[in-house]
Amino acid sequence: MQINRRRRRALAVLAVLLGVAAPALAGPLAPPGGPVAPTYKTLDQVEPRIPLTQDTTPGNVNAEFVISQPGSYFLVSDTFTTKNGISVQADDVTIDLQGYTLRSNAGNTGIFCAPGTSLTVRNGVISNFKFGITAASVTGGNVESVLVEQCTVEGLNLGEGFSTLNCTIQTSNSAMIVGAGSLVARCVIQNNSGIGLQIGSDSMVCKSLFRNNASHGVSGIGQTRIEDCGMHGNSGSGIRMTGAGNAVRANHVTQNATGLSITGSGSHVADNVVSDNADNYSFGAGNHLELMLSEIPESIDWPAKVTVAGTLTGVAGANGITINSGEVEVDLGGHTLVGVPGSLDGIDVTNLVLWATIKNGTIRDWGANGVDVVFYGVLDGLHLDSNDQSGADVGLRLIASNCTASSNGASGLAGGDDSRVAGCQIYGNSGDGISVGRSSTVHQCLVAGGSASGIDTNAGSTVLDCTVSDCGIDGIRTLNECLIERCTVRNCGSDGIQVARDCTVRVCSSTNNGSSGINAGFDCLITDSLTNTNDFHGILAVGGCTIQRNNCMANGANTANGAGIFLANGVNPGRSLVESNHVKSNDIGIWVLSVNNVVIGNRISSDNSTSHVIPVGNTVGPIVNAINLDPTSVDPLADVDTANLVY
Repeated sequence: MQINRRRRRALAVLAVLLGVAAPALAGPLAPPGGPVAPTYKTLDQVEPRIPLTQDTTPGNVNAEFVISQPGSYFLVSDTFTTKNGISVQADDVTIDLQGYTLRSNAGNTGIFCAPGTSLTVRNGVISNFKFGITAASVTGGNVESVLVEQCTVEGLNLGEGFSTLNCTIQTSNSAMIVGAGSLVARCVIQNNSGIGLQIGSDSMVCKSLFRNNASHGVSGIGQTRIEDCGMHGNSGSGIRMTGAGNAVRANHVTQNATGLSITGSGSHVADNVVSDNADNYSFGAGNHLELMLSEIPESIDWPAKVTVAGTLTGVAGANGITINSGEVEVDLGGHTLVGVPGSLDGIDVTNLVLWATIKNGTIRDWGANGVDVVFYGVLDGLHLDSNDQSGADVGLRLIASNCTASSNGASGLAGGDDSRVAGCQIYGNSGDGISVGRSSTVHQCLVAGGSASGIDTNAGSTVLDCTVSDCGIDGIRTLNECLIERCTVRNCGSDGIQVARDCTVRVCSSTNNGSSGINAGFDCLITDSLTNTNDFHGILAVGGCTIQRNNCMANGANTANGAGIFLANGVNPGRSLVESNHVKSNDIGIWVLSVNNVVIGNRISSDNSTSHVIPVGNTVGPIVNAINLDPTSVDPLADVDTANLVY
């Protein structure tokens, strides 16, 4: 209670103080005597304006109105004249048409400005003159919100440093000529009998529409930026630049004779949508091109980075993209190039090109190859599906990574000498899954299905960490001096691994194949591998081979005499070393037909139908039968490393 009384007393004191102070803070309640005066300025006070009349700007024999002094002028009504409309004979003049029309019956010039500086024309219509606005010798100025139409020679002819904003120039002859250092923005240039816009150097054109002009949409020289414009239905080029150092970006260019024509050098072209032109592109040398394709067929005849706007479908009798220049990169961006019956290659790189890079997308259903490269090709992240010939066919060096190729009519991936294929997945092609030339490397690839061999390489090649299954012929097939290491092969129609002479097969698994697990030519090294349940032999070798530390089990299931290890007779046989292998459950454990071989230190299971067949003339470690061996007896040969133990 004591606290509440104190609070009420304090509030009462505060109310009294505020009541006393309020009158002191407020102004006088009664207004001053006399009429109330305006506090704003009129337009004439802000910018003194002069009406265009015969009293203020009297004309002469050549012009309806003559402006002889700097200032701001305005049209007071629609005006028809058979002479020049307005003749400007002074610097620093602004003309506001105020929405009115300045019209002639094909008289000379709507607004003519003598040489000088700073002319501004805004807000109105200029119609049916020979020249709409002529200020070619004026430096600096603005033309804003003006409609110019039906001028028989030129719509606008402006000097250097002009800004033309929110204007429409239409149904005239040559629509617009602008000097260097100018800006054209948010304009519509349409249905003119000549060039839409001819612009000087060091200028910018943006957010404007150029359509149905009887020549080029925009024509310019050097150092000009053109962006975010529409160029449609012009009889010449949508954009034609003849000088150097231009930037042409983010324009939409359709149905012109030529879409983009950049004949100089040093220009940057990027992010434009160009389609349905008689010829989409024409470029000179030395430009930086980033081309976005929105239709195919298309030819790339210049170094460029190429992207696509979405899924594109080809036509019969043509390639999708034809590359006729070096230094071209095609990035599909996750999109698809789709072929049709009778089409050619999805992407064709001609013999004029040394290198091409193609990546990130799908190429399917083409009437020839998905990708066809004469010389060198880099493929990354491609899906090559259901093409009538190969998924990719590269004549010389193929560099392929992270690609898939499936259901193609020939090879999945085919390359020439010194190819590199890594991280690819290949399924169900009618030809070889991967086929490469001499001195090539195939690494960490998966190949499944298909009518021919899984991986086929030429001499001097390396196959590492690959898995191959269910191929119609051999799983992995190589020529001379190759290395196959850490590979798994199963369920192939013929040999799992077939190598020619001087090859190495190491730490591999080859099982359930229709012929031998490993079929080796002369002077090969086969070590630390597994060959199980193959229809013929586990390992088949001819002369000069070294066969060590392999496990060969249950081979010969579908033949009368399938061996775990078989040394064939023939040209230059013998000289092979068979050492420290384990053979089990085969028709014959070790079968030797030739002479001058060495067979030592092997472990031969008794569940082979025949433990070994080795003729005289070979060097054979002692055959030690460990079955029912009395453990208390001492066999003097049991600890000899060269003994072949039958258990």
